[in-house]
This record gives sequence, structure tokens and C-alpha cells, in this order.
Amino acid sequence: MFTSIIDKDCGLSDVEKFQHLRSCLKGPALDTVSSLEISSANYTIALDLLKRRFNNKRLIFQSHVTDILSLNRIESSSAVKLRSLSDTVNANIRTLQSLGSAEQIAGCIIVHSLLQKVDKATQANWEETTPMDTIPTCEQFIEFLDRRCQRLENVEHAMATYTPSTKSTPQI
Repeated sequence: MFTSIIDKDCGLSDVEKFQHLRSCLKGPALDTVSSLEISSANYTIALDLLKRRFNNKRLIFQSHVTDILSLNRIESSSAVKLRSLSDTVNANIRTLQSLGSAEQIAGCIIVHSLLQKVDKATQANWEETTPMDTIPTCEQFIEFLDRRCQRLENVEHAMATYTPSTKSTPQI
């Protein structure tokens, strides 16, 4: 919304855009740019800093999937509770649709669910090896799992067959 209303407004100077930007930010986002003096040159720097820090498409996608999957079950019929559930689902689905295709959304839900089934070390390895700016596919996750299995099998085999050599003293 900021990009559409402020950033693309040719009638505003970069200093004015930067002032508007800072007035819209709070918390960690504001902390990211708070050390920058409001100037034309720093507006572009501020936008770049914010994009690098917060433009993690995969994390944004996963966050919305998590919001949907972690909704509590409604135990009794209540218009208020159903409306709240509906509003939450619709808001998250609309955001997901703005970020990716139906296939990407479905894939992300599957990957998200499968990640909950693996150990913490495998989860960390997945996070370290997957680009932040793309939404991973099921195929990428399956390929990752296959590579991870192969590496672990190799390590386990190496550990099972490794026997430390005994220290021997040279014979004279």
C-alpha cells in the first residue's frame, strides 16, 4: 500500500516519502531505519534495508499457512466464532493468493505439514539451504529429503566402518 500511495507519487520528494515511510513504521521495522537521517539519499537506502530485512517471501507465506493451520476448533455453534474463523481464513487466503498460485499455496501447506514431522536438525538444514525469496515446491522438499537421507546414510556408514588405528611405536 505504501508503494502504491506514497512511493509512486511523483508529486512527493524523496524526503517527504521518507518522512511518510518512517511515520508508518513501528517496532523492528522502525528500528531498522531509525539511525538514518531523513534525506533524499537515505530514502532509497531505507527502502533497501527494509526489503532485505523483511521481504522474506517464504517466511510471509509460511506465516499465513501457519495462521490457517493453527486455528482452534469451534466446539459450539456461534455466529461470532464462525465469523471470526471465516474472517481469519479469508484474510490469510487472500494474502496467499496475492503472493502465489493455487499450486504454490497447496505445495506450501504440504511442505509446512511435512516439516512438522521431521527432527529439528533436518528442519534447520532445510531452512539453511532453501532460498528466502522463493516459495519452495513439494518436489524441492522431496529432493531435499532424498539428499538428506543420502548424507545421513553416508555418515552412518562411515561411522560404523571407522575404526581408530592403534598407536604403534616404530620398530628399530
